[in-house]
Amino acid sequence: MKKNSFISLQTKTMSFLDNIFSRKAKASHLTEEEIESMIESKEFIKLWVKTTVCLVTLKNGFEIVTYSSCIVPENYNQEIWEHLSYKKAIDRIRELEGYNAHYIH
Repeated sequence: MKKNSFISLQTKTMSFLDNIFSRKAKASHLTEEEIESMIESKEFIKLWVKTTVCLVTLKNGFEIVTYSSCIVPENYNQEIWEHLSYKKAIDRIRELEGYNAHYIH
């Protein structure tokens, strides 16, 4: 490989990587408020004795289901487990937005 060809390939590769990392940074820096603005609704259901299921519906109709559960039923607190399952849904949306940033651009 000629030296000029190598430098050209190296420049293209660096440009490609810079593009990927800038999109990744954008997705990872979404604020919770930006993510919550994508949400149409959220619902919580208590299943059995110690499990909470969270259904988040995005404005585009996509649904995300997460859950949280405790080990000991006596430790179950609906508010805590709703909060934890909702945080999992927020994290899942962040993951999907990160994938979207890589895929589309």
